[in-house]
Amino acid sequence: MLELVLIRHAKTLPPGVDGDDHARELAPVGRTDAPRIGAELARRGVAPDVMLVSDARRCRETWQLLAPSLDIGETRFESDLYLAPAEVLLQAAESESVASVALIAHNPGLHDLGCALLAGDEPAADALRAKFPPGSAARFTRAKASSSWRLSDFILARDLRP
Repeated sequence: MLELVLIRHAKTLPPGVDGDDHARELAPVGRTDAPRIGAELARRGVAPDVMLVSDARRCRETWQLLAPSLDIGETRFESDLYLAPAEVLLQAAESESVASVALIAHNPGLHDLGCALLAGDEPAADALRAKFPPGSAARFTRAKASSSWRLSDFILARDLRP
């Protein structure tokens, strides 16, 4: 794998009285941010061979809204990615025998994984270390499978709003 794109689901509604976190849906701002994130990823040349998506409603909705902009080889919805820690997310991505993998999942796992992959001198490293907000995408690349990851893009939904 030479490219790994981490995408946090877009902004959600607060938890309902029933407490079913898995069923939380996107907020109106999340519904407008997700297509913008997809368009921006496409503009930057992101075309994942495989997109792995948490099966939580908010992740599936984010995928549904951003996917039309992207050239995605295959999409799979994975229950193991729901609130998964960094190690599980990385293992899922590394199990794919493709050049480019994208994950749509949750914090704190995505944030922890992004911070763990940082080499340290990337321009957006400090921003990623500080926060991985809803509707954000971090794109990591490397020259060959044995080399270190490099943060090439850190996209925030708020920066794409008019």
